[in-house]
Amino acid sequence: MKKLVVIAVLIFGISSLYAQDKTAADFRKEGKDAYRSKDYKTAFIAFQNAIEANEKEGTVDTSLFYNTGYCAYKSKKYSKASTYFMKSIDLGYKKEKSYIFAANSFKKGKDYEALDATLEKALSQYPESSKLLKIQANRLFIKGLGHYNKASELIQVAAQLVESDPKKFEKKKDAAKAEYKAALPFLEQAYKIKPTMKNLPEALVGVYEGLGMKDK
Repeated sequence: MKKLVVIAVLIFGISSLYAQDKTAADFRKEGKDAYRSKDYKTAFIAFQNAIEANEKEGTVDTSLFYNTGYCAYKSKKYSKASTYFMKSIDLGYKKEKSYIFAANSFKKGKDYEALDATLEKALSQYPESSKLLKIQANRLFIKGLGHYNKASELIQVAAQLVESDPKKFEKKKDAAKAEYKAALPFLEQAYKIKPTMKNLPEALVGVYEGLGMKDK
């Protein structure tokens, strides 16, 4: 039994030393091989190790941050992905694509504050980017839809108070109108960007009707 323990320790020690001897280039090759096989989880770990090895060697490989972010994204590690894509942006590597992936990472990770800030910066630099605009349109629609749905709920409640409590009816109706007003700029901006977005025209028409904007 003792011999087995000693052998296990020796094997572990040798493998640890072997891992420590690997260079950034070694890890990068491992990552590339795994990437080609679409084994993104393994590629992510290898690329991460390559970045750490580069740091120890005092070098920077800008493409590694983008590739690591992509593998993290494909592995659904959205927080990690956004971190690497933002670093890729800072290094000026594939900035537009990095912004797109960073924005989608924040979106999938439900970090909406970071998503909004990233979209603002990205569109100030790439105002004609169709992919960034699509993400922005979707974000605006979601914001507007939140207010629209609240307004719809208030209208339903108000409808039950028309005769039983006229004062509460008016309050609910006014509250619904406020929600429609809040929804309007988001939905109009989204419509300017992507008028064919599913359910967007219907929601916008609903807001116009709720605000009595017949001319629209």
